[in-house]
Amino acid sequence: MLASSLVETGHQLAEQLGLDWAKFTAQTINFLIVLAVLWRFAYRPVLNMLAERTRLIQEGLAGAEKGRQSLAEAEAQRRTILQEASARAEKMVGEARQAADVQGAKRLAEAHAQADTLVKKAQETMTRERAKLETEMRQELGRLVVRTTEKVVGRVLTPQDEERLRSEAVAQVAR
Repeated sequence: MLASSLVETGHQLAEQLGLDWAKFTAQTINFLIVLAVLWRFAYRPVLNMLAERTRLIQEGLAGAEKGRQSLAEAEAQRRTILQEASARAEKMVGEARQAADVQGAKRLAEAHAQADTLVKKAQETMTRERAKLETEMRQELGRLVVRTTEKVVGRVLTPQDEERLRSEAVAQVAR
């Protein structure tokens, strides 16, 4: 009874609202057909397109992440190469300084050796010149003594007298 009263109430309500069951059923079938067509030809391709876009975006993100990783690796490699190059450059500069120090010391030693050689030659030359000058002075002194003696004595001296006077004058000067 309750079921029949609900059905009757439903009919009365449908009549009051102006609902025609035949039209309602036809409209429901039309709606389901349009829904199926839209599902098949619009909604499913849109879902497929969205899925494809999602896949492309994920691939792009994965590629970007790989790019970031590659960039980070390249940056690390660049830093390593720069550190190695810097270390090699410092080593080369150190070796160049060492070589320059060695070369400078070698040239300094050569310059000292040349200076010593020049000083020795100069000393030898001075010694020779001094000896030569002393000899010339002794000879000149001897001549002067002989001339002075000749003028003082007023006579010409014999070669033996000249030699004796020269020897005495040189001996006194040499003291």
